[in-house]
Amino acid sequence: MLEFANPDLGPLEALLTPLADAEDAVSRLDEAMRTPLAEGLRARLEFHEACAWAWNRGELVQLEDLVLHDDSLDIRMPDQELIRAHAMMRMSRRAAKMKPSELLSPGAVLGLFDHGRAGRATALRMPMASLGRRAASKASTSACDDDENAALRGNGLTPIDALLARAEAVTSEDDAEALAAWFDLEREVPARWPALLRAAVLLEAWAMINPLPRHSYMGSVLVNAVLGRDRRLRRHRLNVEPGRRALTAGGHRRPERQSGLRRTAWWLRAISSAEVSAYAELDRLRIAHQVVARHLVGRRTSSRLGDVIDLFARKPIVTAPLISQHLGISQQAARGLVRSLGVGVREVTGRSRFQAWRL
Repeated sequence: MLEFANPDLGPLEALLTPLADAEDAVSRLDEAMRTPLAEGLRARLEFHEACAWAWNRGELVQLEDLVLHDDSLDIRMPDQELIRAHAMMRMSRRAAKMKPSELLSPGAVLGLFDHGRAGRATALRMPMASLGRRAASKASTSACDDDENAALRGNGLTPIDALLARAEAVTSEDDAEALAAWFDLEREVPARWPALLRAAVLLEAWAMINPLPRHSYMGSVLVNAVLGRDRRLRRHRLNVEPGRRALTAGGHRRPERQSGLRRTAWWLRAISSAEVSAYAELDRLRIAHQVVARHLVGRRTSSRLGDVIDLFARKPIVTAPLISQHLGISQQAARGLVRSLGVGVREVTGRSRFQAWRL
């Protein structure tokens, strides 16, 4: 019987299992998005990510309120937390419509927020201001290679620790300069690394540099642009915030004072958790849609029940005013159509007025 030697990769072994889990979860979900329900899942993930981002900031935003606010059907005055979560959604949608080449620059990111004339002028000067850093990055490439060779021999820093050490050294409080430092670091990450490993390193670097404190979600947006540019993701985008919330709620906070490898492994686990949850949501949505679709059997072709089912598939939460607005029918007729779906839909508010349902 042949016996294979077990190579000792030293500290890099800590990344093998989280990286394999993340690659498997992302690939499975990306392939599963070949379904007519993909649009509905993307919409759900979009709302879930905004709510999770608010939770990670220590704020509470109800999914129902966010859906209604997105359709301008608020049942109460929106608070600041809801407005911030909705602004995050709008910005993510705006960035998703841009090509990666149009988004991946400090000037483009600052232009999304329209920081004013001074901010745009700084962004336009950024390529000249960062020439020194870019020239220095060429010299640092050989040092990074030396670090990698030393890590494989079990000596010195790993290349991930070396990159994150440079991110930790960034102390600028200027948005444009901090963004330029992050983009310089993105160019330094070796292209031969697995795409999700690079994504985890860039997410940790964003958390350390913190270029846009009020818009921390832009780190995930830019990492998705990097993955899109490298053609790692084709049918969906990473939703990292729900994974962060799941790990934190489970008692596994981001290890800020540990090694770069452990912090990178934490982000890989966050990616895995978010992707597994999204895949489970797709399975649940597929089964629920099959259950309610049975109610179309024997219906007249003029019935609006099929339109209501399609709306339920697209929206995570549906209300009578929402159905009335989208289908052009009365709210009383909308409630009657919802009742005809029986146990296929579930009321989620527990109220007798301003009710909301989901598949």
